[in-house]
Amino acid sequence: MSGWFRAIFLFTSFAPLYLLLCASLFAQGFRFWWVALLIAVLAICAFVFLEKRLTRKSVFRKKVVFESSLDESVFSYMLSYIPPLMIDDFSDAKKLVPVIGFYIVTVFLLFRSSVIYINPFFIALGYRVYIGRIHESGRSVVIITREKAPIDGEVLNLYEVQSSRLYYAEQQ
Repeated sequence: MSGWFRAIFLFTSFAPLYLLLCASLFAQGFRFWWVALLIAVLAICAFVFLEKRLTRKSVFRKKVVFESSLDESVFSYMLSYIPPLMIDDFSDAKKLVPVIGFYIVTVFLLFRSSVIYINPFFIALGYRVYIGRIHESGRSVVIITREKAPIDGEVLNLYEVQSSRLYYAEQQ
């Protein structure tokens, strides 16, 4: 998976923020509130694209040992949605510049970590995101699955989403 594909993960994870921003801009009477709505719709379409690509590559079977759940930290991730909602005047650069700086730092840190795979859409649609290890190699990976309670050491059908790093898993 290229950096572009990781950017799509990040872009789609902020879709609820785009909708909240749209509502905030509309309530403030900002003329271009519809731009935030358009961006939210694009993010939703990008998520559909992303979801369809999870099973694009051929499947292989491996035992997986699950270490922890990444999606449990979605609420702390969503705290990053708060800053733009605190702005009462989007035309004032003094209020906008710190928020833009905050998001530049946030995007950089998310892009460099495995937290980038946390996505409110995944959780809303019943996906789970885990950190685990491929049993044979011991390699640490991120696994996206619809399985409610995967069993350690279970042989799963794995689809490689990002080379040796991110997989979509299904039970056999």
